[in-house]
Amino acid sequence: MSSEIVVIVIENGEVRKIEKKSGELEDVVKDIARKELEEWDVTSSDFVVLRDSYSLTLPLPLTKEQYEKLHKYGIKRRGNVAEVDLPIFEISREISFEGEEGPSAGRVIVVAPYVNDDVTRDIANQVTEALKGVEESSQDVEE
Repeated sequence: MSSEIVVIVIENGEVRKIEKKSGELEDVVKDIARKELEEWDVTSSDFVVLRDSYSLTLPLPLTKEQYEKLHKYGIKRRGNVAEVDLPIFEISREISFEGEEGPSAGRVIVVAPYVNDDVTRDIANQVTEALKGVEESSQDVEE
């Protein structure tokens, strides 16, 4: 049974595109990574695929749809809420770790299980904020 997957494209700190795909998370990640690898300029940047997690808390009881989407990620009950750590992947062919400027990412593709639009927006916001934080902290080093 295939799952609903969300793909978020972030360029220069801005969300440029959000799309849903159908398939297994690992297969979608590998397919996107292969396509990005073909476009990668080996002379100007690094190619990185990171696996991370997104902690999600939902009030109980879960709907049948929520349970079906989340059960394979290890739902835990904590009092009157359900907690689950969703795997998310960040793929970048335009990331650089050179010089004193620290890391910078021009384009990042985030791949995660689709839960709902609110979770998708929150994941996108967290990644864009993290990218801004990396760039700001590298600018602090320069000063």
